[in-house]
Amino acid sequence: MKPSISIKIIVDAITAMLDTTFGFPVRTSPPQQRVNCPYFIILPRNAATITKRINRQEYEPKFDIVYVENFNLSDAFDRCTAIANQLDSILELIPAIDGNGNQFLIRTYNRMWSVDMAELHYFLDLRVFVSNEKDPGPLMEDKTLTLQICAASAGESCAVYISEQERG
Repeated sequence: MKPSISIKIIVDAITAMLDTTFGFPVRTSPPQQRVNCPYFIILPRNAATITKRINRQEYEPKFDIVYVENFNLSDAFDRCTAIANQLDSILELIPAIDGNGNQFLIRTYNRMWSVDMAELHYFLDLRVFVSNEKDPGPLMEDKTLTLQICAASAGESCAVYISEQERG
């Protein structure tokens, strides 16, 4: 049975990993002010869909996991670096559960991080193969063309008739 996957399932899986490992609050949208630091924010970035075969596509959602630390700490950069190293080890494979209760692992790609003003930005990409459930139908129409040409003698006009008929 193929698992059904969505952005919500992926965000829930990442949230569970962060919560069990660090215990900091995890948000899915940035707050208006910095309150109760430290915390994580999971932000989806632009996703790509690449057609692979007739009925399959590769869906590539991308995420920015932001770790926000107190701005005034003298060791904020060191703390962010330590968190980034931990994220590298726990986010290589993410255990997820779909809506039907199926458990599966999601591999992450292109993991990289940067620290900017006491905020760690941890970027990761996913590559998920998805298939269309419905049958695309016939790939080519099957038609018969009938060409009728009338015979005309000198000085008379001639008409050409083309009729189209579907085979069925």
